[in-house]
Amino acid sequence: EKLEMAVDSGASATVIGEHQVRAVTAKNPRLDVKYEVADGTHIANLGEKTFGAGTDGGTALKLNAQVTEVSRALLSVARLVGVGKRVVFDKEESGGSYIECKSTGDWIPLTESNGNYILRLWIHKNQANPFERQVR
Repeated sequence: EKLEMAVDSGASATVIGEHQVRAVTAKNPRLDVKYEVADGTHIANLGEKTFGAGTDGGTALKLNAQVTEVSRALLSVARLVGVGKRVVFDKEESGGSYIECKSTGDWIPLTESNGNYILRLWIHKNQANPFERQVR
């Protein structure tokens, strides 16, 4: 399953829609938590999903996302910075945009599309061992 997450410097939480990342079920909905969207509307927290994913470049990631009524998955820059990452937005000719792990120096490239910076992920159906290669 493919998931494209918009890297959002204004998002307070990493969020996905209810039907995104079908490989895992949302757990622990928090009825006391609401998210305010750009038009001022408030939407409910429907739980959270923790899942393994891989990038186009082969980097394995484990993500925790809040589930709510959004049509586009958002990756929170604030949450990334909070767990020791650096996010760089730049032109391709200047090195491009990426997420860097400050402790290791590893970085994950981002793609620019119509003014949005996107992290493309692949979610394996088998979340018990999402990074194990399938043998057919």
